[in-house]
Order: sequence, then C-alpha cells, then structure tokens
Amino acid sequence: MSRAKQTEKGAPLEDAAKANVSWTMADIAAPLIKHKEELATEFKSSFESMTQRLNHITSAIGDHSVRIISLENATVTHQRLMELDAKHHTRQKESDLLKERVAELEGRSRRQNIQIVGLPEMFGGPGLTAFFSELQVEIFGEGMFSSPPEIDRAHRTLTANPTQGEKPRPVLLCFHRYQVKDLVIREAHKRKHLVYKGHPI
Repeated sequence: MSRAKQTEKGAPLEDAAKANVSWTMADIAAPLIKHKEELATEFKSSFESMTQRLNHITSAIGDHSVRIISLENATVTHQRLMELDAKHHTRQKESDLLKERVAELEGRSRRQNIQIVGLPEMFGGPGLTAFFSELQVEIFGEGMFSSPPEIDRAHRTLTANPTQGEKPRPVLLCFHRYQVKDLVIREAHKRKHLVYKGHPI
C-alpha cells in the first residue's frame, strides 16, 4: 500500500482521536472549573462568616473595655466616697466634741448667772455692771460682802422694750465668781421678799 493511501486511511483515525482528546479535556475541565467556582464561593462565604465573627468579637471586646473602664471608674468613685465618708465621720466627731465643749462652757457660764425680775426699766443707765454691783450691796447690806461683788456682764433680756403698763424686762447678771452668785441666791431665798426703792424684785 502506498504512503498516499495510508495517509488517506489514517487521517480519519487521527481526526477521531483528536476529537476524542478534545472531548475528554473539556469533560475534565468542566468539573474542575465548577469545583473551582464552588471553592471560591465557599471561601468567600467562609471569609464573610469569619469577618462577621471578627466584627462580633471586636464589638464584644469594645463592650468589655467599656465595662472594665466603667468598673474602674466605679471603683475609684467608691474609694473616694469611702474617703469622704471617713473624713465626714472624723469631722462629725470633731463637731460633736466642740458641741460638748460649748455646752460645757455655757453650763459653766450659766452657773454664774442670776436673773432679776421686776426691776423697772428706768434703773440701770449706761454702767449696768457697776450699778448692779452696788445694788447687791444696797439690798443685802455691806456686811454680806467684803467688797462690792464683781460682775462680768449685765443686760436686760433681748426682747422689745415694754410699753406703759407692761412688765419690765428681766435683768441677767453674770458674776465673776460663782461662789458669790451662790451666796446671793441663798440669801435671797432666806429673805424671800426683796425690795429696791419700793419695787419688789
């Protein structure tokens, strides 16, 4: 058989083989491409899911950070409140102690006070302490005192001046020594009725 005839006979076989090879490659390539697309879709979906999770984690971390900062601030505020409460407690103790001292001083001061009732407003004048010192001597007599009693303060009660017909305001005397004040009180109780220039006091 000549080469020309062989060539003519072999040509259809080669074409068939080539067609068969082309079909096989296309057949193989199609599922690969499909698989590639599926993988790409799956990767994209997984990536989006991971992105969402990361965003959620980031948001959660942000929330935790805010809560931690809030707790830290609350702790600092609580510490400050505790410090202020301790200072307030200390100041309260100091205030109570001062009140006790003031009450004690007022009590001591009142121990030396007496009140004269019924003395008309016209008596006294500007030098009240000297006037009431001499008044004690005049009422109780010179023999009761070795010297005119020393009076630290003398004033009428802090009320409005009485109108005509109203009772005169009481007079408050503070003796320098409470022993003299006690002596005056005892003597006044003994005599019961004291009169100064015709006015019972």
